[in-house]
Amino acid sequence: MHVDFDTAKDRVVESQGGFSTVRFTQPREVADLVVLLASDRAGNVTGSDSLIDGGLVKTL
Repeated sequence: MHVDFDTAKDRVVESQGGFSTVRFTQPREVADLVVLLASDRAGNVTGSDSLIDGGLVKTL
């Protein structure tokens, strides 16, 4: 693309329709989900997909 990293990043995000949360996911947010799923609070979770992308991927 012959542009700096921040410009390239902005263009990719824009091409996907942008973030609902207007920011990238922080590593601690992924860690929070891992801790939750590893805890007794999620003892009855038998299968699920968790998308932690701030709404970048548009799905139903």
